Amino acid sequence: MRLILYVFLALQLTIPVHAIQSCDEDAKKFCPKVKEGQRREFKCLQKNLEKLSATCKTEVETLLSKQKNALEVCASDIEKLCKDVPEKGGKVGKCLFKNKEKLSAKCLPYFSGSEPK
Repeated sequence: MRLILYVFLALQLTIPVHAIQSCDEDAKKFCPKVKEGQRREFKCLQKNLEKLSATCKTEVETLLSKQKNALEVCASDIEKLCKDVPEKGGKVGKCLFKNKEKLSAKCLPYFSGSEPK
């Protein structure tokens, strides 16, 4: 399944964890009260990183690496297009998405899906 990454806050990624097959059981075990597809679920998995199965842990670490890369790649776009946008509630990512046609070629791939919720 194609995993589309959205950018929120200071470019933290919100991950539809249900799309990551390797984390299904871990999400059920460590995050049973968190709804699927919400960034809270990914944050829950992050908090339990050392307890996760090896496959899920690798997946989460990979996504965290992509998050760091997104922040570095899109930093100039944030400064140029969204510098006055508050960094709470996904507003920076939404700002970048709304300015998709103005994004640098390096940042644009992080916004290949539909608008973040």
